[in-house]
Amino acid sequence: MTVRRTYATWCHLGLQNSSLVQNSFASLQQLPDVTQALENPLESNALESLHRAYDIFEHIGGKEVVAAILALTAEVQIRRGESPISTLQQLLQQEPSTLVQLALAKSYWMQGDFAHAANLCQQVLDHDDDDDDNNNNNNDYNNDNTTKDVMLAARNGYAVSQLLQASTLDDLFVVRDPFRRNAMHHTQWGVTAMNMGVAHVVYADLLSQHRPDTDIPIDSALREWKQGLTWWKKHSAKKHNMALLVQSQLQANMAWGLLQLQEIEQASKYAHDSLKLLEQQQKHEYVSNIALTIPLTLVAQCYHKSGGAVTAEGLLQTAISVPPPRTLVEKLQLRYALRAYAALCQDWDKRGGDAERLTAQADEIELPEAWRSKDSFVYTSLWFWLPSDW
Repeated sequence: MTVRRTYATWCHLGLQNSSLVQNSFASLQQLPDVTQALENPLESNALESLHRAYDIFEHIGGKEVVAAILALTAEVQIRRGESPISTLQQLLQQEPSTLVQLALAKSYWMQGDFAHAANLCQQVLDHDDDDDDNNNNNNDYNNDNTTKDVMLAARNGYAVSQLLQASTLDDLFVVRDPFRRNAMHHTQWGVTAMNMGVAHVVYADLLSQHRPDTDIPIDSALREWKQGLTWWKKHSAKKHNMALLVQSQLQANMAWGLLQLQEIEQASKYAHDSLKLLEQQQKHEYVSNIALTIPLTLVAQCYHKSGGAVTAEGLLQTAISVPPPRTLVEKLQLRYALRAYAALCQDWDKRGGDAERLTAQADEIELPEAWRSKDSFVYTSLWFWLPSDW
């Protein structure tokens, strides 16, 4: 029994697989409404069912179960596109664990409060330096391997938070260090490649602002993504619960990067491979069409660059024909697709009005203020991963 992932995404808080929740499942299964809420977190009464369960167990004094319900409530909220911050703050008072603190940091990060997220991650890292991690009662941290995973996740969370705040080249040099340290110590090296590549692109973009007459290459980003993709394939990643999603995103990143270099044929291959992997995942678990938005858009952009405007438009119409986006990732992906469609129309005779309409639609997507300026494709793949992802 866990919160259902209704589409391929990493918009979750990593609490559903923790011992905090798993140890209370036997009690939670006594309430059918809870099981239904977790199976269908987008149903209108899902949160109401969890609130009722909370009241029941709080009344009978089930402290551990109450904490588990709060954790699951936060997971349902994040899937619904609602802020789980107040729920997590309440949970942290009852269960002061680093796992909950990281979930809270990720929630602030998704809300655009990057400074607060970075501070929370730094606190986890400082806690480890003081050798205090084993003082909490959460069984998730009673062995060296899990503690190591928590520290790696905290370092990554700190890095992706600092990356989004970076305004100078010095800021970006500082960000590279935690990414590189994770690359040296994470047993699954491929998980660090995604964010390392994004950091290289952000660095190149910022450098080009300081040197507008200089062509700044993104070869280093492509190298990171290619090496990450090779690592996943080599280590039998298909057995991993996140493998298809990670591989698909790395291939999408490769497609985007090659498009920037006008290497259309190679970009098209990666874009199609990205799409095929998500379609493969649809055979094993429910993946809605919104998960296909990015690979469909990239395939369309390849057709656009090759002169296949009609085919590109058909693909883009499919890419944007999705339910209203709820989560941060969904919103960033749909915004990118709408802008790609607008660019296609802008290059099409007498389609300027459509281009303006699509651009307006993209601009109207509600995003936290700090995320509105993050226009590049690469921000759709920036990953605040958590220990339970692995």
